[in-house]
Amino acid sequence: MRAIWHSLCQYSKNFWQHWVSFIILFVGMDLVNQLIFIPLFRLVTTYILQAGGIPFISYQNIKILVTQHTLVVVGLLIELILLLLVIYWQFAILLLGLRLILSNQMSFRRLMKESWLAMQNIRPGSLPLMLLYFVLVIPFVDLVFRTPLLSKVQIPEFILDFMTRNNTLLVILIAFYVITTILGVRLILTLPLMIYQGRRTRDALVTSWHLTSGLKWWQYVKKLIVLGIIAAVGLTCFYLLIYGLQTLLDLFPGKLAFASAIFNLTLVQGISELLTVWAGIVALQVVISVVDDFSNQEKTRKKASWLGWTTFGVLLVLLGGLVVVNNYYYLKGSGLTRPITISHRGVAEENGVQNTIPAMERTHRLHPDYIEMDVHETKDHKFVVLHDENLKKLTGVNKTPHELTLAQLTKLTARENGHHAKLASLDQYLNTAEQLHQKLLIEVKTT
Repeated sequence: MRAIWHSLCQYSKNFWQHWVSFIILFVGMDLVNQLIFIPLFRLVTTYILQAGGIPFISYQNIKILVTQHTLVVVGLLIELILLLLVIYWQFAILLLGLRLILSNQMSFRRLMKESWLAMQNIRPGSLPLMLLYFVLVIPFVDLVFRTPLLSKVQIPEFILDFMTRNNTLLVILIAFYVITTILGVRLILTLPLMIYQGRRTRDALVTSWHLTSGLKWWQYVKKLIVLGIIAAVGLTCFYLLIYGLQTLLDLFPGKLAFASAIFNLTLVQGISELLTVWAGIVALQVVISVVDDFSNQEKTRKKASWLGWTTFGVLLVLLGGLVVVNNYYYLKGSGLTRPITISHRGVAEENGVQNTIPAMERTHRLHPDYIEMDVHETKDHKFVVLHDENLKKLTGVNKTPHELTLAQLTKLTARENGHHAKLASLDQYLNTAEQLHQKLLIEVKTT
């Protein structure tokens, strides 16, 4: 444990010696992603789908897409290849930037030159392996090699929700995460080997698997676990401190609480970003040390250049100003809109019999935007306000609405929630709603 602590302290010391450069590297990459690459790929995908008349892609239309929209498939595959290349290029910038910063040789021109050389090592045959690598190891690798672009590649929430509701699918989901975690642990050295040593994808995968055979992988996983615990505990303590401070300030009258809330929210975002960069840099050093522990080489300490401090200052002022303005409007609630309220079947909190006029009159006093109601066709081709396909539940009459005339139906009394009321015709319901100026959402039952 002492050795782990010593290593983490050394890696943390390396970070704080160059923290300005690391923040510029991470924040700069984040801005490029958010302002350029993510909108660009989203725009290209939308254009390709619209050009092919495809509203969306899912397992339901994949066969039609492949058989009838070949050009759309080709366009999406080309976009996928470009996405893989951009993700790899960003990893190259991140890893090469780390090495250049720690060796006091960082310059933008050199970083771009070395990252371009790393891109030239990719061969067309490596792309399928790279795609398989990113897909399989994302759940684990994203914890260390985290980029805003790669973080967009996730299993959709609705799929996770669906799979967790079924025991068999839940077991499959757990097995998938276990397998991908194991693969992530064993293959995590692939990217450093490709970028630092110029290895081909297949060779890097095999070498990473060999270097982590037996329990060799445990040497860096232990450090990552301890690092994660330290970061989580530190962030939790900081959040609790800010929460307690804001709770205390909320007791004071006037605008002090609101001003302090803006400041505290901005502080939370800034410290969280700083801690994320710190944890990421330390985690990268932990993993890279298995391949080449260049961070421990003897080197003279070099202070941040004037250009570095200027760049950091400009980023701090611009981003800080944007964050403060955003937090002001966020806490003020300017972006909030009142949701549309709809009363299902014209009742609220069991205040009457569904789809009846007395219930609508009581519900109207609660000012819903819409009252939803249901309509059935009668035997004489008129319309009654009713949801069920059989009258027995509400009226005790074992008949369908289509078997009775409107006059017969409106004589029946419906009972529900301790209330009773006559069934209403569509005309009666509409007339009452018009008198109340109440908007309706009409569902026509076609049975």
